[in-house]
Amino acid sequence: MKKITFIILILMMVLVSSVLLPSLVFATSHGDTAGGTTEGIPLSLNPLKGGVDTLMGLLTLVVDAVMYIAVPVIIILFIYAGLKFVMARGVPAEIDKAKEMFKWLVIGSAIILGAKLLISILENTINSLKP
Repeated sequence: MKKITFIILILMMVLVSSVLLPSLVFATSHGDTAGGTTEGIPLSLNPLKGGVDTLMGLLTLVVDAVMYIAVPVIIILFIYAGLKFVMARGVPAEIDKAKEMFKWLVIGSAIILGAKLLISILENTINSLKP
């Protein structure tokens, strides 16, 4: 059991690093350097530049960042939940644990993935109330 948990942890680290590292390596500056540059390397950047001047824009930015990390983690957890079903080998207590994990995984995934839809609905409602 510890060996499988270790393997899943390694897979999660590889997947997360394969998603996050390219975005850090290939990050570029759009010429907006408040503190100046040193041979083309920006000294300080405002991460909220680029049109984020409203609360809805900030919420969208935060949800996009969370989704960027959450989607690979959700996929890995679905695989792990499936492995728990297989590792249960017909033991009712273990199958119940796997079902419980799968249930909460589906609920959590729906909340995380539905956040984008919720922000869209909220933004449209607020915009329709404006005079």
